Amino acid sequence: MPIAIRAAIKLLIRIVIFVGLPMVGWGVNDFRGFMGDPARLGYVVIAVLLQIYVVIWLPEVGSNRGKGQKDRQSTGTGRASAASALPGRRHRGSTLGPLEYRCPG
Repeated sequence: MPIAIRAAIKLLIRIVIFVGLPMVGWGVNDFRGFMGDPARLGYVVIAVLLQIYVVIWLPEVGSNRGKGQKDRQSTGTGRASAASALPGRRHRGSTLGPLEYRCPG
């Protein structure tokens, strides 16, 4: 897909999210009432301008097309050690209480 079409689709989706969701909350049938308030009109103008800026000057933002890490280790060990710090919880194989510490050596 050409870059210009991809950028236009990103811009449209972002504008729908940042302007469309508040419009749904306000009421889609009352567009004039939504834009009648200067604060909401300013929000729409700023949101559209910021989305145009992001699409033009920061095109990689929001795309999940990075190479990533091929040799990732499981993140489960980090969760287990965080859970063992909670009071009353023990890490698998641990004979110590949650507040006890055994000096090495």
